[in-house]
Amino acid sequence: MRTNQTVADFLQINGVKFATTFTGKRHSESWGGHCFCYVVEFTRSGKREPLRTDYHMGLAHVDRFKKPKPPSPASVLYSLFLDASATDQSFSDWCADSGMDDDSIKAFDTYRQCCAISRQFRAFFTHAECEALQEMLQDY
Repeated sequence: MRTNQTVADFLQINGVKFATTFTGKRHSESWGGHCFCYVVEFTRSGKREPLRTDYHMGLAHVDRFKKPKPPSPASVLYSLFLDASATDQSFSDWCADSGMDDDSIKAFDTYRQCCAISRQFRAFFTHAECEALQEMLQDY
């Protein structure tokens, strides 16, 4: 996929490294079934805090030997942008867009996690980098 390469090239040019650690296949309530689980990390020299988060993928993401295929930086960034968009909305609006109940503590916890991801994301990437990445990922 062309977007995957474009994003990978952009990260390399900007000194950002991407790493994944496979943490297993397990059942996830939030996923409603089994999934492959990873810890993903973006790092760059000069930034003390890496951008690190859990990432889940469906079981169809395997190579020709049926081994889990790690996520691409583009797929992770796309998901992070979706999560980070929570800070652009009120909790009630976010629930309406996400199909969640705004009278749910679990939904509120998820919203707060998305807001925390947004803060990490925006602390790691510059505003210009975020805009460039969003443009690259708009049709992903």
